[in-house]
Amino acid sequence: MIESFKLKILESGRCASKANYCHKCAVRDRAFCAALDNTEIDELGELSDRKHYRAGETIFEQATKASVFANIIEGTVKQSKLLPDGRQSITGFLFPGDFVGKVYAENQTSFIEAVTDTHICMFARGSLEDLLDKRPHLARRLFNLSNQSLERAEEWMLLLGRKTAMEKLASFLLLLSKRAAERGEDPDNIHLAMLRADIADYLGLTIETVSRRISGLKSEQIIQLGAGNMVRIVDRRALEAAANNS
Repeated sequence: MIESFKLKILESGRCASKANYCHKCAVRDRAFCAALDNTEIDELGELSDRKHYRAGETIFEQATKASVFANIIEGTVKQSKLLPDGRQSITGFLFPGDFVGKVYAENQTSFIEAVTDTHICMFARGSLEDLLDKRPHLARRLFNLSNQSLERAEEWMLLLGRKTAMEKLASFLLLLSKRAAERGEDPDNIHLAMLRADIADYLGLTIETVSRRISGLKSEQIIQLGAGNMVRIVDRRALEAAANNS
């Protein structure tokens, strides 16, 4: 039994052929496993388990032993840090293709929660470490992705400290647009899956400020709000100007 993780196994259980699942995986070309050829992907598939979490469910708890790691297949998750007074501060959002967990850390460094219904591939620590030792190119791929994630986080934190409320919100929408493009989706149609309270927490703003700035972008016809929490970028240049991007 894996310590205090709330692991939810899909009702269908394990696939009859894990390898087939991996070959058909929607995020294989951009996830850490993109470094593997067809034979190697079969080997990784045998080490994985598919899990499902409903919106609001905990995936990993901060400071618990890092016994498992995960790759997001579908959905959006948020990562946060627990403060000494018990509050949580959101430090980022993760999307399909993102890897969850730091392989060489002893404990989980963040609290990870599903924002939407989420499907993931989960790997036991020992099995994944053994495979990384056998497949150095996979280890390099994971290392490079981790560096990219760290660089994005550092750049984002620097920008947040220097921007106004409108600049922060516009930058956030552009960030979501960029991540959508990386997934091969329409960058002008953004799924704003997270609650406005979560957006406010992440940006260091109040919920009321976030709502006002969204309304402002809408009234200026820079964005349009659609059904299902969809946001359409109508005027990208104006949004970039609102973000004060040079």
